[in-house]
Amino acid sequence: MAGYTFSLETRAIIKVEKQGEDKEWWWVPDVKEINERQFIYVSKWDRNLVKFCLGHGLNLSKGNSTGINVEFIDNILSKRNAESQRAYVLASTTDDDETLDTPQKAKKRKKAKDSDNILVPIVEIDAPPITFESGTSKVPDNKIKVLFGTSAGNLYVEYTADNLNYIKTGVLKDKEQGKCGKTRLPKSDG
Repeated sequence: MAGYTFSLETRAIIKVEKQGEDKEWWWVPDVKEINERQFIYVSKWDRNLVKFCLGHGLNLSKGNSTGINVEFIDNILSKRNAESQRAYVLASTTDDDETLDTPQKAKKRKKAKDSDNILVPIVEIDAPPITFESGTSKVPDNKIKVLFGTSAGNLYVEYTADNLNYIKTGVLKDKEQGKCGKTRLPKSDG
């Protein structure tokens, strides 16, 4: 057939089955491949991630939001940002520099940008254990690999079943306890 071109692509597909029911759905998440590792995009407002974590769809109607805007996601983002900042400082420090612990050095450094490519693009963060107040479920602490970044919204987590289970469990715990994440301040009328 003249005029047609094609390319072969490999996609990550997650098959989700609802327990006790004969329902299933497919989730094709946004994935980046870096250094032969796959990283999945995690967003508080991703319709499919919300459905994966909570078992129901995203509802953005006023006063009835069902997103996964919870402290758990904010904590992962802040840990990622801190570890990325630390990696940037380590990469930009030479052997002639003084120790990294001096406060004067920390004040003089500018914040890292996502476009800085002097770093390894993957950082590792400590993932604290998750225990429900009822004691029903516990996920042990471990290390999670994420992509380097300092912005508030771009979070790519290594694409593994353990990491997806960890995110789902952390979101469910915070939703159960009513812990909401950061939200924007409402716009003033004046």
